[in-house]
Amino acid sequence: MESISSFIIVIATVVVGIAVLSLFSAYAGVEFSQATILKEAQYYSEGLHVELGEGNPIPVVIEDYNYNGTLLITDFVVSPSLLNSASVVTPSMGEEVGNSYTEVTVYTTQGNIIYQGSIPIQDYKQGSVYFAKPDSIIWIMVNIQGNYYRIGYEVVK
Repeated sequence: MESISSFIIVIATVVVGIAVLSLFSAYAGVEFSQATILKEAQYYSEGLHVELGEGNPIPVVIEDYNYNGTLLITDFVVSPSLLNSASVVTPSMGEEVGNSYTEVTVYTTQGNIIYQGSIPIQDYKQGSVYFAKPDSIIWIMVNIQGNYYRIGYEVVK
């Protein structure tokens, strides 16, 4: 009788151990995948280069030396007093420029959600000229595995 009890305890311990190992493996896999995506977004951010011209509207040329694909941009006009806080200003604080809106969640390169809502996203071919209104902020984004990451922004005065 005692050997049967011991056997049941051993089997239960093995089953619990396998369950814990499975849960840990699933969690570690998701965390590793997220860390890899964030490193990719940070790498793209490091290669970003933006040139502003003069005029009204203002010509803008964006290139990312670490990214070969099409960039995504959105821009929004804000009060001039908000331009100095551009890193934390979101499209909901300004007047968005565009007419076709997409429901998105936008992440920073650290993985934090910076914006959830509808914004006009435009495909941007690197090196082409984009015209922005004065007192606007341009968000430069990439889509990595279905998620939008803001890899940079530019203040247009």
